[in-house]
Amino acid sequence: MYQYKNINQGQILKVSLDPTKGHEQSGWRPALVVSNNEFNKYNGGIIKVVPITSNTKPFPLHLPLPYNLATSGVVELEHERALDLGTRSYKFVETVSEEFLEDVLDHIRLTY
Repeated sequence: MYQYKNINQGQILKVSLDPTKGHEQSGWRPALVVSNNEFNKYNGGIIKVVPITSNTKPFPLHLPLPYNLATSGVVELEHERALDLGTRSYKFVETVSEEFLEDVLDHIRLTY
């Protein structure tokens, strides 16, 4: 469990989303960690993410990443999912601003 304690909300990870079914996002891609730090620290490597895609077609649940990041594209809020990092390859990429993270979380709350 302790090997995952440094995964923080607001980080962008490059992660394998396979296997998937149907319209779920797949492949090795960036994803934004949306689960809070307590959840990430004590949940045995399970985190919640929203994938990031370079397909920027307009959709109400797609938020464009800020331009000051190395990662480009949009976060796909409709594809929020839990991942077990103990079973997937992943690496840290960068961290988004608090302001952008709050915008993402506000939009996710609208789906519940």
